[in-house]
Amino acid sequence: MRSFILIVLLAPAIQMERSELTKKFVKIFFQPFIDIKLQRNELPTREDAMKRGEELSNSSIINIIKESVATIDSSTVDQITPGCSTNPDNVRLVESLLSLAQWEYLFPIRNPSYSYKRFLQAIGKFPSVCKTYTDSRDSDQICRKTLATMFAHFTQETGLRDPYANPDTWRKKDAEMWRQGLVHLTEMGCEEEGDSCTQYSKACDPNTWQGNAWPCGKMSGKWNKYYGRGAKQLSHNYNYGPFSYAMFGNVTKLLESPSLVASSWLNFASATWFYTYPQPPKPSMLHVIDCTWVPNEKDKQRGLESGFGLTTMVMNGGIECGRETTQAMSRQDYYRKFAEYLNVNITG
Repeated sequence: MRSFILIVLLAPAIQMERSELTKKFVKIFFQPFIDIKLQRNELPTREDAMKRGEELSNSSIINIIKESVATIDSSTVDQITPGCSTNPDNVRLVESLLSLAQWEYLFPIRNPSYSYKRFLQAIGKFPSVCKTYTDSRDSDQICRKTLATMFAHFTQETGLRDPYANPDTWRKKDAEMWRQGLVHLTEMGCEEEGDSCTQYSKACDPNTWQGNAWPCGKMSGKWNKYYGRGAKQLSHNYNYGPFSYAMFGNVTKLLESPSLVASSWLNFASATWFYTYPQPPKPSMLHVIDCTWVPNEKDKQRGLESGFGLTTMVMNGGIECGRETTQAMSRQDYYRKFAEYLNVNITG
């Protein structure tokens, strides 16, 4: 049953992409039993869907996905502390590559809520992030690349991004734009009360499949607003719900209390969650960076190859890809800077 739920949890991204790739994804995963029913002039039943879900659950692809999105108990996450010898292996690998002093250097003007400890906790929650690979892949280099990728996206999503800012107004000394990340906890211009950013409540209508699957909470009689929060700037109920399920085993926790994504260690966990989860028909950023995902011939014809650029497509491709955009170029610039600092080989 949990395996079928995983497939359902991957569904939110499908409604974001009305492309040929989406049609192919749906055809591969669901068309077989739909065709059978249509031949009989019948609609697929819940039992059909459950059966198909169980069949998919035993596929090698789904098993790889389940491993990549697995989490450890939050009580164990609570024990993660910088320098602790009992920290999970992936956390200790990150600590060996990125010290607290380096964290302070890379994010000198960050919001205090974005702490080094919370980042390590978010890494620890997902053992697949910066894990030790048992095949020929270089675990150290993949982890460095993971950090550079995350940090570039963090900076684009939450950075001050002001080349003319007055250093006297900052909490710490001047920093280049690539070191101005993790400033904003919530999306600029959005507040929980009032009429700002109500566009993030449009998918709350219970008559829509998004509103039915991810039922929105209310405050003062109005839908909660699921605007950008945390290092990833997680937005929309169809992302808050699945993230809540991954963290708490239910979809309602964060739909009822979305502010937790900004005010707790979830401000980083939302980013590591999104990093590990596929965005159908797109792969996860994790599988792009560690080369689990391999482009086929059609992917190559469309210019889709493993690398940082594809993670931008996974994250915000509908807005930033398919043409030269300022946002995508900024992400690339930040990535080059972080890659250089973290000794990531980006020549290949």
